[in-house]
Amino acid sequence: MNPALHALTILTRLAGRRAEETGKLRAALSGRIDSLGALAIQVGIETGDPIGRVLDQVLSEQGNDQVAQRLFQLLPENSVALRELAATVTSMVLSAKSTSLSPEDTAVLRLDLSSRLSAIGERQAALREAERAVESLRGEHKQRAADLARALETLSSCLDEVGRYADGLSAIRESVEIREGLARISDPESQARLARALGLQAASLRSMGERPEAVRCSNRAVDLVRRIMLQHPGKYRTLLAEQLSKLATFRIEANDVDGSIAAGKEALDLYRTLADRNPDQFLPLLAVELNNVANELAIGRSFNEALGLLEEADSIMAKLAATRPDAFAEQHARILNSLSNRLNDVDRTEEAIETSKRAIQILRPLVERDPEAFQQRLGMALHSLAYRFFEASRIDESLATIDEAILIRRGLLSAAPAAMRVALAMSGAVRASTLRKAGRILEACEQIREATESLIVAARELGSSVSREAKEIGGRTLNWHTEANIPLPPQLLTELGQLTGVKSFGAIS
Repeated sequence: MNPALHALTILTRLAGRRAEETGKLRAALSGRIDSLGALAIQVGIETGDPIGRVLDQVLSEQGNDQVAQRLFQLLPENSVALRELAATVTSMVLSAKSTSLSPEDTAVLRLDLSSRLSAIGERQAALREAERAVESLRGEHKQRAADLARALETLSSCLDEVGRYADGLSAIRESVEIREGLARISDPESQARLARALGLQAASLRSMGERPEAVRCSNRAVDLVRRIMLQHPGKYRTLLAEQLSKLATFRIEANDVDGSIAAGKEALDLYRTLADRNPDQFLPLLAVELNNVANELAIGRSFNEALGLLEEADSIMAKLAATRPDAFAEQHARILNSLSNRLNDVDRTEEAIETSKRAIQILRPLVERDPEAFQQRLGMALHSLAYRFFEASRIDESLATIDEAILIRRGLLSAAPAAMRVALAMSGAVRASTLRKAGRILEACEQIREATESLIVAARELGSSVSREAKEIGGRTLNWHTEANIPLPPQLLTELGQLTGVKSFGAIS
């Protein structure tokens, strides 16, 4: 082994075990990044933290544009250990080259920067770079069509990250149209890029509450990847895992439990293999997929299996979030929220409550920093905690918590009206159940009826994809009103029957 490479590896391992050793690693790199930068990147890929962050700090202090340009060529596409360095290097290269590059080539560099800013949690900055790239490339649509498609995909992802779902869907639809025009059967890479764009479009459709369309779009993406892999076995496994993971999520929301679990488990097997070979790149994705499959298994009532997967996901993501909270804190909160639900499934109620509180503690500072990006996730976590309080008969805490969740979700109605109406209906149902447990029957009936009406409004756009929620909440609405001898409007009963396909409402409790 190269002596310098060996020395940097040892120093990195020591600093990874004891933070006080980081100074030695920093001293080794200071003033030597011109000669040691490439080796430091190699160590970061092979060994992990903290050499990437230390190299990033040294480069930022020295401000050496020539070194930055050399390191830019060596950076891998994705690396947890080098995320901060990748963002800094790309920003420095952009600043140094912006006057010598064409506007179109500058735009492509901005796309790299946007993706790398997003990876370290700088969502608004990432969005600004993506918007500037799209603006630059629009005038060269025919000559730079593939670059424009990529820019629109990056922009769509950035818009989704900050809660601008309708704008994100518009951008990705434009990209898919371009990709379809560029795709050639003889060119697997063009087919793969189309599949990736279709997967992004499916995710945007899901964010807007268009569940059946999301499933159709995602199925098309998976089928396309499988066809490519028939001709190129061994390639495109990462793309297949990514698309199967999305398909599993969309299927579960369209009430296809068995199909969801099958797709999710196939994705999970792929991610385990990928993470074994390259943990630096794929461990975060493995943790996310463990969370997804656990939620799918829980809907299939495999609670203990789901809990085991979530405990593994929490172990992975907690370590990632401890060193990179900006990049991974939200994902950790999402996993904790799922873990809370699964703990509750196996009657570990107090643990479930405390786990849900941990998720909310993580999310509140994120919301203060960037409300647009994180409000929806906080609303979901508050909804879960309120339900935990309800099941523990902690009435006042449940009502206070669900009221906050409802307030947040009402504020998000304009971003995705139909999807958020469904979320509001579910939160309204939790509030209604809490009121009923407290003996406030008339208030409970009024609240559950309001939830049903919200669902019916959403169903006028989303159709039968919300039939599961309609059966659950509609059944409660009818039964509670019958018990309280309160009549329901005939129009509400008619629309509920059309939505659920159930003629006898006594059957849908």
